[in-house]
Amino acid sequence: AKKLERNVMDVDEIRKNNPSELMERIRKDAYAVVDLLLDAATMVMHQVETLTENLNKTQAATTPAPAATPAPASFIPVLKNDLPAAPGSTVEIPMLLQNHDVANPSTVLLSKPDLKDHQGNTIVARNIRIKPETADLKANGTQPVSIHVKIPKTTPAGVYSGLFQDQNNASTSAVLILTVA
Repeated sequence: AKKLERNVMDVDEIRKNNPSELMERIRKDAYAVVDLLLDAATMVMHQVETLTENLNKTQAATTPAPAATPAPASFIPVLKNDLPAAPGSTVEIPMLLQNHDVANPSTVLLSKPDLKDHQGNTIVARNIRIKPETADLKANGTQPVSIHVKIPKTTPAGVYSGLFQDQNNASTSAVLILTVA
């Protein structure tokens, strides 16, 4: 680069006579390089966009429509106990897991959250059991699961809730609302 620079201009002469001229040349060159890079990036993005559109058209023409419709992303089921539970009892709440993917199986491992009421009282997660702990769902399949909550004898009355999420896919979730009498 230095040899090329010496062939194109006399840097030592420019530095002696007018240092600000050298800085101005460097700025202009830097702007030109940035402009070239932006032009190249724009061309690449247009090419990728064209390729993506062509690929989508090809896939749409050759891919059959899925047999099942996926669940809406914003839908979170709410699970509740039928009757208020007494402190010292265990409540079983059934749930049906469904794999909306028609092509791929799925494994669901639900996290166990603490259940809290609006006053800050807590039923800690160690009082919760999920049976089975892991659910292996076939493509477009379902599996029943039950959530068992042991309510400690000292639990104050209230409405407790917590968010159960799949540890493999956070978009798979359910809210549990548990009423304690």
